[in-house]
Amino acid sequence: MNPLFDPDSSAPFDSEDSAAQIDAVKRLVGPTRVCDLGCGQGRVAVPLAMHGAEVVALDRSADALHVCQQASASMQTVRGDFTDPPKELGQFDWLLCLGNTFALIHDVDKAVAVLARWKQMLRTGGAVVLDDLPGMLWPNVAVGDWCDGVDAQERQQLVWQTRDSVLTIRTGAQVDPDCWTVGADELLIRVWTDAAIHLVAQLAGFRAPEVDAAAGILVLRPVPTTLAD
Repeated sequence: MNPLFDPDSSAPFDSEDSAAQIDAVKRLVGPTRVCDLGCGQGRVAVPLAMHGAEVVALDRSADALHVCQQASASMQTVRGDFTDPPKELGQFDWLLCLGNTFALIHDVDKAVAVLARWKQMLRTGGAVVLDDLPGMLWPNVAVGDWCDGVDAQERQQLVWQTRDSVLTIRTGAQVDPDCWTVGADELLIRVWTDAAIHLVAQLAGFRAPEVDAAAGILVLRPVPTTLAD
């Protein structure tokens, strides 16, 4: 079993993959205005702020935002929901949603609505950056690492919905080897495919994602608007 989240670590990726992603994002955004949606403890936001970007770090966790602020006083921190950022934040050159955060949007219709909301927050020429979830996660599914199951230590359990690429991950006391039905109150995670991301991006008014597999990122640029004759 190769789970999406390691219960013994708050890091979404190993150090090598994380460093490659951060370096790529630094080169991409430069000294522009950036909002890190679901920033956590600043894995990406802090290096960008230190690199000269004007960073707004948004997260639901006050504790995580406190860590960000301690690491970089130049960074603005905002408490809020990454799926519906406050309109008062204004517009940005780049919106980042990294660290597997987009996988937490399991409902396709909601994903379209969220991307459409983010599109409104972009300046002309701006773009959204997501993890390359299909490239990072689907290979594990394809080789069978993510079948329903409980690990040998009975510390983790993966349970898939029966009709979709959505699962829940149970840890610790939540593990129940006798229950293989996803409960109504369980956290759902979508293992996004290329086709699904392409579809929701298109419906929200974005071009097909630009893939940087080495850096583990997707770049979504809005479809240019044309003036009526």
